[in-house]
Amino acid sequence: MLRNLILSYRALIEVQYKFTFNKTVAGQVQQHYIIIDFKEENFHHLVGLHKLKGVDKVKAIGTRGAQKIYDQILGNHITFSDLDKDTFEHKSAFMARATSLNLIPMMMDNIGVNLLGLYKFDKTKIGSNIDAKYLLHFRNRDKEFYFLFDRKNKKKNIEECYPVSVFRKKISAELASGRTPKHYEMRQESIKLLKVEKIQGGNSTVLYP
Repeated sequence: MLRNLILSYRALIEVQYKFTFNKTVAGQVQQHYIIIDFKEENFHHLVGLHKLKGVDKVKAIGTRGAQKIYDQILGNHITFSDLDKDTFEHKSAFMARATSLNLIPMMMDNIGVNLLGLYKFDKTKIGSNIDAKYLLHFRNRDKEFYFLFDRKNKKKNIEECYPVSVFRKKISAELASGRTPKHYEMRQESIKLLKVEKIQGGNSTVLYP
């Protein structure tokens, strides 16, 4: 399963997504751009391997550690059976992200239907530990999902971002008594999208509007 996840993820590595929206700077409205770029070293956190706290084989320190684990999975030196050493709770947290990963291209290709909102994300507003600058809220069938990404570089009005996390929005019935699900979009600053493009092989395809 792990290697199959990487093989699916490699299709995303060939793609960039570009978001266009207006931003007011010094009293003037300017077009602003976000470009999401998927790299091999992003796979470790995006797929949820960091949730497996009891499996030393998948613990990564920094970008080099994440890249090393990616290569080991691709070479079948780390397999799904290695994950059985962790607790049920940790494996469930990993699976919630791993099963959501394949929804990214499906969601993006149909963003006109699936989009629920794009937000500037502030983790302190909801008590989250996720370091990310933007939150994309989307749906797939009758369920809702979150896709978070963070800024890597900024060049004038262009922000280059990398994927951080993707997971399904939980409902109350899935949580222990007394606990309430986090609504990550609550109290976040909404961004009105003007355009979403898919860039692949030098070609650009408009996905939204």
